[in-house]
Amino acid sequence: MARAFCKLEGLGNDFVLLDEREREAPSLPAAALSALCDRHRGVGADGVLTLLLPRTPGAVARMHLTNADGSVAEMCGNGLRCVSLYLCERGAVQPGAPHVVDTDAGARGATVLAAPVGANDERRVRVDMGPARFTEPSQFTAASFRTALGRDDWLATTVSMGNPHVVLEVPELPPLDLATTMGAAIERDQRFPQRTNVEWARCAPDGSIDVVVWERGVGLTQACGTGACAVAAAFARAGLVPHDVDVRVRLPGGALAVCVPRDGSAVWMTGPARRVFDGALPT
Repeated sequence: MARAFCKLEGLGNDFVLLDEREREAPSLPAAALSALCDRHRGVGADGVLTLLLPRTPGAVARMHLTNADGSVAEMCGNGLRCVSLYLCERGAVQPGAPHVVDTDAGARGATVLAAPVGANDERRVRVDMGPARFTEPSQFTAASFRTALGRDDWLATTVSMGNPHVVLEVPELPPLDLATTMGAAIERDQRFPQRTNVEWARCAPDGSIDVVVWERGVGLTQACGTGACAVAAAFARAGLVPHDVDVRVRLPGGALAVCVPRDGSAVWMTGPARRVFDGALPT
């Protein structure tokens, strides 16, 4: 019997979704899930979202994310928007009605906004991303990466959005070859035993933020929801953008709206999600 799947994307950050809400753990091993992400011999994706039985009373499902390399990510903002859209299209939640999805970083609230937007029937989803936590040391210079990177003048802030991030404030976004070299080096730096995501970010004259993301276990991606929130939180803390208002965060795949509360409570992210196609895997 074929195994159904759904391909979804949020700002080009794309996923294969397997609906296994009757199970407590994924039925496929990590190697098989990684193989689905292969863009030449598989479906092609940055990761696989497996929907499982919820753990929190009142939650609709639990989201489990396997990265393209087979590792597990605790949290994924673009993935959570895609999960909420899928649940809405399957009738498990209603447009405009808040609901809760469990993640490996804890329960997260989300709302699929009522009206589709754009020519591709995208739906906008607003997500409670949980609080930004600034790990210690909160800032360090990038000088220790000098051998691999050739730069020693960038400052970094370490932030957790349920998963780890290193946010680099830069005057200009790096070219992709440097971002690839630098991202791979920082991801596996000895200070991050669980590895880390990496963001390069700059404030634009209009008050928005431009970002390039290296995702742990994936590489350079079109977008990263937790990364956008980590950047906005770090910039708000530094006084570069305001608290308590939506800040436009531009990624290669498009823009997200991120609101960082001054009181340190949950960061809120709003952005699109879209179902690309449904399919079936041979078993």
